[in-house]
Amino acid sequence: MPRHVALLLLVCASLIGPGGARADPATSLCGVRFQSRADLGAKLRNDKARFFAGERVTTALTTSSAASTLWWLAEPKSRAYPAITCVQKKAVAGRGLVLQPAEADCRGASLLECHRLRNEIRRAKF
Repeated sequence: MPRHVALLLLVCASLIGPGGARADPATSLCGVRFQSRADLGAKLRNDKARFFAGERVTTALTTSSAASTLWWLAEPKSRAYPAITCVQKKAVAGRGLVLQPAEADCRGASLLECHRLRNEIRRAKF
């Protein structure tokens, strides 16, 4: 029994200590699950998103028969950096495209600025 306890402690210590095998927590926004900004960017490129680089945000737009999704990735010049926000229009039978609530992942940005960015994207026309 003590050998099992020692083994369990070693496994736990390796996961907790520096360099442990922990992954970044995954985030899910507008139906896309991602680990990091780079991972999200790769997934959006894979979905053939159209990207538009701006000073405050990089914009990406994905479209499919089921939904259109607008993404804003805050850039370093933005007070909301490194926040990521999105808003989606989903196809609903008999109603066309219906605007969904805007979503945000603040990623350590100022909550006030992040929520301000989320409110702005909610009003964007796309």
